Amino acid sequence: MSSRRPRKAPSGRREKKQRPRGSWFGQILIGMMVVVAMGLLGLATGIALMVSQIPSVDSLLAARPLGTTKILDREGRVVASVQNGENREIVPLADISPSLQHAVVASEDIRFFEHHGLDPRALMRALFSSGKAGGGSTLTQQLAKNLFLNADRTATRKIADMYLAIQLERTLPKEKILEMYLNQVYFGHGAYGVESASRKYFGKKAKNINDAEAAMLAGLLPAPEYYSPYRNPKPAKERQAIVLKRMVDAGFLTAAEAEKNAKKELQYANTPDYAYRAPYFTSQVLTQLSDRLGADLVMRGALKIYTTMDLTMQEEAEGLIRRGVGRLAGMHVGEGALVAIEPGTGAVRALVGGTNYDKSPFNRAVQAHRQPGSTFKPFVYLTAFTKGYGPYTTVADVPTNFGRYAPQNYDRTFRGVITFERAVASSVNVAAVKVANMVGIENVIKTAQACGIKSPLEPNLSLALGSAEVTPLELASAYATLGASGAYAEPHFVTRVEDHNGNLIDQFPVATQAAVPEEAVWALNTCLKAVVNYGSGTAANFGRPCAGKTGTTSDARDTWFAGYTPDLACVIWLGNDDNSKLAPSATGGALAAPLWAQFMKVAHAGLPVRDLKTSGSGVGSHLSSGQESGTGGKTPVNPDASPDAPTESASPALPVPSADGLEGHPLDEPIQIEPSPEDVGTKIPTARPVPPIKRSFPTARPATPEPEAEPSMDVIQ
Repeated sequence: MSSRRPRKAPSGRREKKQRPRGSWFGQILIGMMVVVAMGLLGLATGIALMVSQIPSVDSLLAARPLGTTKILDREGRVVASVQNGENREIVPLADISPSLQHAVVASEDIRFFEHHGLDPRALMRALFSSGKAGGGSTLTQQLAKNLFLNADRTATRKIADMYLAIQLERTLPKEKILEMYLNQVYFGHGAYGVESASRKYFGKKAKNINDAEAAMLAGLLPAPEYYSPYRNPKPAKERQAIVLKRMVDAGFLTAAEAEKNAKKELQYANTPDYAYRAPYFTSQVLTQLSDRLGADLVMRGALKIYTTMDLTMQEEAEGLIRRGVGRLAGMHVGEGALVAIEPGTGAVRALVGGTNYDKSPFNRAVQAHRQPGSTFKPFVYLTAFTKGYGPYTTVADVPTNFGRYAPQNYDRTFRGVITFERAVASSVNVAAVKVANMVGIENVIKTAQACGIKSPLEPNLSLALGSAEVTPLELASAYATLGASGAYAEPHFVTRVEDHNGNLIDQFPVATQAAVPEEAVWALNTCLKAVVNYGSGTAANFGRPCAGKTGTTSDARDTWFAGYTPDLACVIWLGNDDNSKLAPSATGGALAAPLWAQFMKVAHAGLPVRDLKTSGSGVGSHLSSGQESGTGGKTPVNPDASPDAPTESASPALPVPSADGLEGHPLDEPIQIEPSPEDVGTKIPTARPVPPIKRSFPTARPATPEPEAEPSMDVIQ
């Protein structure tokens, strides 16, 4: 065998050198290292520049509060001044009970005596849980933040807090840092520091606070106004239990001691002392901004807080609820709430959470979840209108079973085939449930949520009659969506916040979104205007075009009127905190509607008269659903519907005001009737064929307004 020699390169040509393997990788690696080095250098330079601008610890320790924070209404009128002459008394650590020291450390910074200003474990826990496992700030960082008094929520601000915390730890002993923190921190209701807080909540000095009281005070710190036992007793008690458990984890208490303290009934001083005008509104503003910007800045930062409040409306609303509830004492009405919102913007113009803030800071307008009764029915019909039905679509008001659920009208009578408009105006329960079943209760829930209802809604047919619980604020927000022809805007209380130099700190721009088609709202307007013009809510007529709905829950425990114009939506609730019954004759139409009319008349003074657009589509169609008595129709599902669903009565049929020559034509006789197979065997009134008409009802009340009767319990068969 002959061996082959390697080929030589042609003469005159130089052979290329082979590049060392991996040279490209090395260049990329070097480039990346350069970029990282430059980034680190830039970061270090930025941090150094930022640190150079941070005040020294000595200057911060000597700093005094900036001044008085002012809360203003939409016109710039001062509503409240949050005094910088704070309710604060400085006490040495020796005059603060060990129980209170232990509770605050366990709650806010369990490794306070171990770290040097920063707690890496807490930082990592907060980072990887996205804040759900609690914040990563140490007690020292919180003190630094309060001393720095800056609203910046950026990463650089966090770095500044960390830097200051480290400097504080280098400058001061742990005991002094704890003493400063306990004298600096805000506990709600204008109380700064543990001494003022101890007197405010328990009428005693800080050195005499026991373990149970200490856990309650420490529990206030994350959100002082919200966790106030004066304002929210239940969340406050739940928070106390959490602090007691942390005291066990920290070794300050045994499990048995914690359990014993959790069961103690605390004796409060009952001195919330809220000296501001419009206290329910301003307390809501302070709560929201304290959560957003920090309580210390809000209370001491000499800010200007521009709110959405109309002070004239607010003061009228406060007087109305106070006087109205007082006059209705004989009807066993103990409390009330009012919320007024501008459609299209979500601006809360007035909010009243009770009759007397000093006696009861509990804000019923925002925090009380009550059954809305028939004020929820509009969302049932609105859902139907989005599917092509109209106000003159007809529905058979006859005995109907939905599995084991058999809704009843108040008077235990049935009207036969009636229009949607009539069903809404007279608040017919069977019709509302049948419509909800026809369109699907899940779709009704979607409609209500799109309009602004935030509370959980269970998919039971009893929901059509208002069996869920909502707050007056969210119901007013949903009705404001109707007033804006289906455009939803998040309700808000503040437009902007400025510092003492006029610099913008925060703002709340208006953002709207289409919740439901405007044509569907126009159809609903036709029905809800009928409520005020001749239905169950004639007492709400205040001389301008408006739409609304009465609401009365089972055994008259809650009475409502919710309504709107193009300019304002308003909800009024009357009832009792203990959910006790009102007088048997108490209804939303009799109690809440007159107050609503009084408020809306004042609120609209000087405004041009604007009407709500209406629609008469759906004439001649007929809706039938459910298994009606004596028929063999299919049975819709919902055996789990609540037997205690609140209901509202409907009155007997009344003649309709004159419309296009059809004076006296009873609305219970529909324009066209096409009985479905499900209607066979039921008693349906004979109707005469009538051509489609456009109805225009006068704004004046009829001579004999239709009363709203008391509600009743639905019947399970």
